[in-house]
Amino acid sequence: MKKSNQEKRVVIYARESRDDNGENYERIETQRDLLIKYCKSRGYTNIVDVIMDDDKSGTDFSRFKSIREKAKEKQIDIIVFKNSARLGRNQKEALDFVEYLEEQGVEIIFEDEQYNEEIFGLYAWFNERRARDDSKNIRRNLRHKIEEGELLVKAIYGYNKNEKKLIINKETASVVKEIFELYSKNWGYQKIATYLNKKGVPTPSQSRNFANAKQTTNWKAQHIVRILDDRRYLGDYVGRTY
Repeated sequence: MKKSNQEKRVVIYARESRDDNGENYERIETQRDLLIKYCKSRGYTNIVDVIMDDDKSGTDFSRFKSIREKAKEKQIDIIVFKNSARLGRNQKEALDFVEYLEEQGVEIIFEDEQYNEEIFGLYAWFNERRARDDSKNIRRNLRHKIEEGELLVKAIYGYNKNEKKLIINKETASVVKEIFELYSKNWGYQKIATYLNKKGVPTPSQSRNFANAKQTTNWKAQHIVRILDDRRYLGDYVGRTY
């Protein structure tokens, strides 16, 4: 018996990558919210999982391991992406992945473009080519900025950027220190987030107060994970080779 839209088990997949050369201008949370709204507007209300791959390269398809397992176990019926570029930027891997999903009976939906299996290979080729061209431009721009002595590190939470230097923000730096201290005492991510919310500590987006930017009002486990996993707090410079 054919399932209704309400019965179909849906996985939403959102990806944001810093290697998209400015192409991806929205926050990953905005992308997630857009896809949830899209699904509900079409009657896909049985959303069983929302996967958010923040700062993950489109050429790395190992990120789909859990989705492959869910598909193999017949736990999902549909996977929703914003577009083919969010799925990935490697033609061979992309074609292998969508073929596997189709074999398992999983439907693929793109929010802002039509998925057509007959021409998907062309989209996959274009996305891979775009990734290569973007990488060349990024390398060229980075080399120029380094030669000019520009500081390429963004001001992470706990710091402010002043021309070519990072300056400690005493107010938010104390929060970062407390997060690391609590984690060293075996506090979990969600427990730390709940603690900061009870204290009324502004979230990273609230403390930055960027104009016209969406602000998260509550600390979440994901905020804590990002801070604890960020090697820049150890003094390392984190970059990429393309």
